[in-house]
Amino acid sequence: MSNRMRNNLAAALAALLLVSLAPPALAGNGLDAFVASLEGAWAARAVETPLGEMPFALLFERRPDGSLSAHTPWDAETFVDVTFTRAGDGRWLLVEHARLPEAGEQQRILVPAGLAGSTRRFVDAADPDVLAVDLAVAEEAMEITVWVNGRRHVHGTLRRLPEEEVPGLRAQLEQMGRRPHRPVAREENR
Repeated sequence: MSNRMRNNLAAALAALLLVSLAPPALAGNGLDAFVASLEGAWAARAVETPLGEMPFALLFERRPDGSLSAHTPWDAETFVDVTFTRAGDGRWLLVEHARLPEAGEQQRILVPAGLAGSTRRFVDAADPDVLAVDLAVAEEAMEITVWVNGRRHVHGTLRRLPEEEVPGLRAQLEQMGRRPHRPVAREENR
């Protein structure tokens, strides 16, 4: 293991220990670095979904209000928006807004619900047993698992795209958002 990797690992472990043992006011600050680490472009050729494997990308961009937001369209009517925003008390919230086949349009507010290793868990504020999102971010990879009613619903590992690939991804997402809607058939074995 290189000195750089050893130092990064030691720093990460120290930060995790600090966040897990800190009082709530300081623990909220632990999410600042996590949310900042999400900024940029992430993509996967195949993410497991109820509709089968499909490509997926998130382009997290900072908004003027300090939130971090990604809009991922499949077509003009189907999309997933993911936004990290601060609540009035300073806590980070994860707001999921989507229009999906068979689910219709929905918006849910998720709250931080813990840390297991390097994985952050966010749960539906209104009903934690219905929706949970696990996010683990390493330097070049983000693992996402979405749980619905306790069952794995979506899972995949996205890689961080180099800065020079961001304009191409942005253009591709804009083009996808203009495509006419085509219903997607559900895989029989899901």
